[in-house]
Amino acid sequence: MNYPYICVAGFEVGQAETRHVRPLPRRDRLDRWLLRRHAGPFDIGSIVDLGDTRATGSPPEVEDHEYQAGGATYVSSVDRDEFWALLEVAAKPTLADIFGPELQPAGRTMAVEVGKGQASLGILRPGGRPTVSLNSSGKPRLELSEGSTLLSLAVADLRLWQEDHQTARKDAVRALNQRLSQGTPMLLSVGLSRPFKPRDSDQEQHWLQVNNIHVRTNPVWRELDMR
Repeated sequence: MNYPYICVAGFEVGQAETRHVRPLPRRDRLDRWLLRRHAGPFDIGSIVDLGDTRATGSPPEVEDHEYQAGGATYVSSVDRDEFWALLEVAAKPTLADIFGPELQPAGRTMAVEVGKGQASLGILRPGGRPTVSLNSSGKPRLELSEGSTLLSLAVADLRLWQEDHQTARKDAVRALNQRLSQGTPMLLSVGLSRPFKPRDSDQEQHWLQVNNIHVRTNPVWRELDMR
């Protein structure tokens, strides 16, 4: 998202069924000062108490939950093995399993029409060996095979971007690709964007993107720390 705003998503813990939640503060927006590095509550692998929440979602963004701005509190952090186990439980083998049949090809990516779809967040266990590269504009893209289709997806993972949210961290992209080229198991947090209309499209849609890239050796890696 444009600086300084961020998007946060996670799982509701302590429930029998793994459920995605996207927290949205009332009358406000999430910004990067709410990250743990700035003494805020949110980070990869953090457990956060949102206080009282209210479900506000509608298809495909059924995971949206409002909470009182300023009411989120950091509780603790899970270790890498516990976090990976949680991701494994939630992981699906295909994008269709996550988003349903409403997710349709759109050029080299995929999209869902406004008001349709069964979900906007999920964990994908990708087939093959995805790669991350920088496109001609210097923005990270993930190459992913879905069946016989090769997709090129925008990567919104904040750890691959500098503080301005506009410049890619080339060292982080190289380090991540090195791990992937070695065959390190990985899982992808995937999601649908808020609806927008690209310049080459005639309608608003929710566009498929990669929210986070999790590697088995350290799924809670932060910035350049890939150990």
